[in-house]
Amino acid sequence: MNLQIFNPELAINYLINAITALALIRGVFLPKYRKSNLVLTFLSFNSIVFFITAVLVKTEISTGAAFGLFAVFSILRYRTEGMSTVDMTYLFLCTALGLTGSLLTGLWLDYISICLVILVLAVALDSSILGSALQSKEIVYDNLKLVQAENQEQLIQDISTRTGLKIEKLSVESIDLVKELCVITVYYRQQ
Repeated sequence: MNLQIFNPELAINYLINAITALALIRGVFLPKYRKSNLVLTFLSFNSIVFFITAVLVKTEISTGAAFGLFAVFSILRYRTEGMSTVDMTYLFLCTALGLTGSLLTGLWLDYISICLVILVLAVALDSSILGSALQSKEIVYDNLKLVQAENQEQLIQDISTRTGLKIEKLSVESIDLVKELCVITVYYRQQ
């Protein structure tokens, strides 16, 4: 069976895909979040989705079966590892770029337009252009006396002083009474 998957149109789309994914991850995600350990994951996931989709299109597999395969693939890799919402969003964007690029062969202007829209939206939504969104950070805290509900204002003040963040709200995730520590998620605005 000769699939003849790789052709010049697909090569051009992969080049557009790769440039856009690099711009998204290296130009938008990495400077802000500084999680270089995820760059390989995002870019390789993008390429894998691109080429698997190209194979699935050439073998005329149903769309439902294709999405089922992607779901299984995603579960195998990301089921046990906790990823933040932001990380999952960038993973989804990389997946969407790869998926779209392998389906729109020959429609370069359409694909370039989609890529530009994704880049512009990522920059706009993940910056303070549209308003300062709340950021979150998980911290380990050592003063259990302030964790009590009636001391919440003091707790916020203490954590703000220690971290330099302008904390707007927080939630206590877990308390270890033996070690006298707790895990708190703090919500703050980027300054």
